[in-house]
Amino acid sequence: MPFIKPKEYLELSEQGKYQTARLIGTLNQKLKEHSVLLIGPGRRGTITPSLGVPVHFSELCNMAAICEVSYAAIFKGESDVVFYPEKILSRENLLREILQGEKEWARVIHLARTAGLTLYSDITSQQPLCFG
Repeated sequence: MPFIKPKEYLELSEQGKYQTARLIGTLNQKLKEHSVLLIGPGRRGTITPSLGVPVHFSELCNMAAICEVSYAAIFKGESDVVFYPEKILSRENLLREILQGEKEWARVIHLARTAGLTLYSDITSQQPLCFG
């Protein structure tokens, strides 16, 4: 599960935000045989990096699910939202192992193995539930 850390992402230069998107595309290809949930700040596919990660469809096409944090799907701090990013961030960051030449990006992208994680989503009520 790639988790793009919101604070660290927002601190990047515009070029760094585009580089993050390209790295997500690389992970998309390398992990295509796995069921992958991508979590990150803002909108996916935006052309404005300050609004989210400017990935292209081809850089997301193998992801099983995409979770947009703070701007669209998960409004952290709302009374009916329970979001524990530390459940992901407390696991070993495997980014250095998967993208060996991109070690410095581990401060922005946390890639965690989440065996047993289950995602349910009721599209009628717009209520997702992820547990594991």
